[in-house]
Formats: sequence, C-alpha cells, structure tokens
Amino acid sequence: MRPLYDRDGRVAAFLRGDRIVSIRGDSVGWISDGRVYDYAGQHLGWWDTTHMRGPDGGVVVWLKGAENLGIMLPIPLVSPMSPADSLEPVRPTPSSTPPRPPDKGQWSVYVLGR
Repeated sequence: MRPLYDRDGRVAAFLRGDRIVSIRGDSVGWISDGRVYDYAGQHLGWWDTTHMRGPDGGVVVWLKGAENLGIMLPIPLVSPMSPADSLEPVRPTPSSTPPRPPDKGQWSVYVLGR
C-alpha cells in the first residue's frame, strides 16, 4: 500500500492497486480509466498517475514523487502503518462522468478519506 498525502503532508488514505483505502482500512473509492469513484458509484475526481484532482480541478491527494502539479507540495509527514487488508465492497455501476475542468495550480476544496 502506498500512502496518499493531503495538502498538509498528512496521510489521507492509501492506494492499494486501483483501490483507495482510508487510514482505518475502509474502502473509499477506486480508480477506473483515470476516473475516481466511491462505492456508491459517484464520481469523485480524476487520477493522473501520481495524484488525484477533484471536480474543481485542484489537487486532492498525491503520492511521493509527484511533480509538476502547479503547487508547492509539503514535506510528507511520517506515514502511519498501513491498515489491515479488508474485503473490498462490490463496485457499483459508476455514475456518468462530468466534463473534466482544467487542472488548477491550487489545492482542491474536496477532501478524501477522512
């Protein structure tokens, strides 16, 4: 599992394959074709190799090594231990995806995993 950091450098969630898991071990969402969905099938944002952007085009979370996001990334804090492996819920049919906004050089107002 790879930690996903927020705007403060804290671990907001973990990436396990194409699944996003909270720090408590709950499944938060999954990535499909560059889109991020929750387990109600709602579109949460877009995944770009090393980071997630929200519906507003701002950065939500990022992986260590992310570069050229248009923002200054904080120094990552010490990562908590990865949560125990949990069963993934059934993935519902995703909702329709809204048009992607332009990437913004700022943080998103959206929060993930807390």
